[in-house]
Amino acid sequence: MAKKTMAMIGIDYDSSSIRGVRCTRLPDGGAAFSLDNSMEIRGDYSRDEGLASGLAELREKLGIGPGDQVGTVISGKQVYVVQMPFRKLKPEETRKALRLELRKSLPFDATTAAIEFQVLEGFDGKPDEQHLLVTAVANTIIAKHLELMEKAGIKPAIVDTLPTCAANAFFAGNGGFADEDAAHVVLHLGPSVCTLIVSGKTTPFFHRNIYFAAQEVFGQSGADAPTDQERKRRVDSLAEEVMRSIAYYQKNNGGKSIRDLHLLGANADRPELTQVMADKTGLEVFVVDLSDHFADASAISTTEYALALTLAMREN
Repeated sequence: MAKKTMAMIGIDYDSSSIRGVRCTRLPDGGAAFSLDNSMEIRGDYSRDEGLASGLAELREKLGIGPGDQVGTVISGKQVYVVQMPFRKLKPEETRKALRLELRKSLPFDATTAAIEFQVLEGFDGKPDEQHLLVTAVANTIIAKHLELMEKAGIKPAIVDTLPTCAANAFFAGNGGFADEDAAHVVLHLGPSVCTLIVSGKTTPFFHRNIYFAAQEVFGQSGADAPTDQERKRRVDSLAEEVMRSIAYYQKNNGGKSIRDLHLLGANADRPELTQVMADKTGLEVFVVDLSDHFADASAISTTEYALALTLAMREN
């Protein structure tokens, strides 16, 4: 039997559910990870007290201990990700200069934001220039997130943003690119908000939030369920917002080619959703599938658990 190594935990939550996975990295050969445990807890997590309690329950059921590496994800209006060319400086000088630069475009106070960046390869530019993927998150959002985790007895080693985590899930699930110059649309479906990302190997990163009540559209039953006509109207409206986002991206990036559309999250594999997206956008539509990375992932939907699984696959 293959010897297992350090346990890695991924946790993803929203206002109505908490998902967690426990994985271990396997020796080289075959699948990279073993999925040891997974758990989804449903409830009302719109308030901090309920969320902390739910996270504590998840910690107990997944057996999260001090030696486990835990990855979590944060989202919201005060989470900002942008790709930009920037002059080459030392890392600390870059961070200080970025704070000044972001004051021009950041929709919240740059002086009270945590700023991180990653140098991207494969982009043409001036000799004294580098391309950066920059994340800025309001310190209050990070502090609240860490406080909730502490109340639940969890100490994250990695805190990612939803836009970058969803993009990483796409890259992990895609396995390669026929056209490295093309951009790809990724759409994460939350219970009330969709996060749209456009990204690629050598294409600019873009994201925006689209309000779409997926839980109401797909999760209600009986008298509370929307009619077929109302469901179609809402899905059509979401597809139109995706098309507007694509048009905006292409207008601002020299008509960059969009290759396909990838969906993840709960309800992402609904046929009525994937078909409308394909018909409206004219793109080939896929659902993110991470099962190839795991020796035994048949017990869960790797599309619904894509964020948690991607966090568990990350390393510091």
